[in-house]
Amino acid sequence: MNLAELLAAHEERNKIACAAYETHPERAKRAMVLELRARDRCLLLAVWQSPAGLWFYHPAYRSAPALNASEYSEDGRRANTTDGVNHLRAYGGFLDDMRPWAEQGSLLDLRCAHSLHKIAFTDLIDSADRGRERRLRGLGPLRRVVD
Repeated sequence: MNLAELLAAHEERNKIACAAYETHPERAKRAMVLELRARDRCLLLAVWQSPAGLWFYHPAYRSAPALNASEYSEDGRRANTTDGVNHLRAYGGFLDDMRPWAEQGSLLDLRCAHSLHKIAFTDLIDSADRGRERRLRGLGPLRRVVD
């Protein structure tokens, strides 16, 4: 698979995950294995089980315009926001796509309008796997507040 095909596949999974969560949140919640929230109760990340595997969703959020201007180029803001300034798009995808980042020790930024949280991909994937085991035993999803 060349880079263009890889990027196209990633974008397609992003659209599928966002559409699945946003159009049928009740289905995703019934299959939820992990829910990460900020202390102010904002949803940071939802992970749910599907027949294809684990999917994730990070909701849209508003960022301070000055912060967004310092973190993104003009092209980046146009591509990642709904207004070209500071209303960032939701994103999602297939959790297994993140496993290589876990092996590299990478961190994931989880944001809401009020805060920024960094979580190690290894911690995210371990928590999702623990949540999946809980669901298989008939328990509810693993819910965590991220510091």
